[in-house]
Amino acid sequence: MSPVKRISPRPEGILSIPSAIERGMSASAWVRERISLDKGYRKTIMLADWRSVAQIEAKKDTLKYVRKNRYPTAKEYAETEWPWQAEYAYKIQTRSRIRPGEPIIERFVIIESDIPLTPLEIVQQTQSRWVERPEEYPEMLEIAIPITAYRRVPSPIE
Repeated sequence: MSPVKRISPRPEGILSIPSAIERGMSASAWVRERISLDKGYRKTIMLADWRSVAQIEAKKDTLKYVRKNRYPTAKEYAETEWPWQAEYAYKIQTRSRIRPGEPIIERFVIIESDIPLTPLEIVQQTQSRWVERPEEYPEMLEIAIPITAYRRVPSPIE
């Protein structure tokens, strides 16, 4: 029997943060819990990840309520310290289907940009991505809803 392959400590830790926040756990309690489980995950990185995920949890779904032709304000962006390739990133909920009459496929897509985008521009970029990459997105896009806006900020540990 082959051993079970574990996810590296950081992604596993990041995935555990939303449930810890829901349970009302403090950052220091979460760090103590993770240190007991993961020896290769530095405390400074854990705290930076906690701050990023806490920002995302507080600001998720705010982009839904921004008018289509307006840019999100600074308070609508979740500031993350993760190494995005661009300064801004947007999470979009998409609904698509292979053929008419088939069940709807829901997925989330991330679009990165060096400049801020309006919700309308985000939807347009999502639609163009669907057209330009049929091998990656073989289904027909029915709707794209911008959900969350992220802005990369310098990490204090870099």
